[in-house]
Amino acid sequence: MSIRPVSLFGLCVVLSLAFVGDVSARRTKWCPGAHRKPQCEPPSRIIKKSTFHAGVRCWRLTCEKVRRRGCPISLDKRCPDHTYKSYETYDYLGKRCFRYRCRQHTASRCPIIHLRPCPRGTRRARKRYIFAGRVCFRPYCKLRTRRGCPKPRKPHCGRGYFSSIRKYRYRGRVCFRYVCRRNTARRCPRIRPSYCPEGMVMKRVRYRFFDRYCYRYYCHFPRR
Repeated sequence: MSIRPVSLFGLCVVLSLAFVGDVSARRTKWCPGAHRKPQCEPPSRIIKKSTFHAGVRCWRLTCEKVRRRGCPISLDKRCPDHTYKSYETYDYLGKRCFRYRCRQHTASRCPIIHLRPCPRGTRRARKRYIFAGRVCFRPYCKLRTRRGCPKPRKPHCGRGYFSSIRKYRYRGRVCFRYVCRRNTARRCPRIRPSYCPEGMVMKRVRYRFFDRYCYRYYCHFPRR
């Protein structure tokens, strides 16, 4: 009986197919008890990781720490009745993030915001905002504008002067432009809510009024 010679290329192909089939069969198996999901603490997630068990390569579930550059996306949820949507801040991987949450109504009425008379060229208007789950309105001074007027350019006024508004006629329309005037305001307007609901604190922010700096107060949830 004669033995037929086998080419080296054919032998390599047969061995490679056998090795690949063996590895693929081993990698499709799970390790004993690997189907149980581990309890991962945030910020972590469950992943499938290959390992060796009794000399055989298999799969198992493990926890992996999530490394993100930014904050996780806070889903915009719908709050039930008698509650309103708010947000809270928290620490996430050393960063300050926020997430939405539902809070109970704590305000019985809207705060009273006093506003002094508006300067020349403006009119009194109101802006809608949400305060402790209620729809409230706060007054502010709005510019009087008309359609068809040229867009005014705001000049750079020196110290002791402020940019004011002056009306003029333009093709039968009443328009306005900015001019520099000397500061005659003696005090800042009083913008301060009458009270803050439970769980909120009163804060202040600086803004420019004529050629001086003033402060207005508002209610804000404290950082935890």
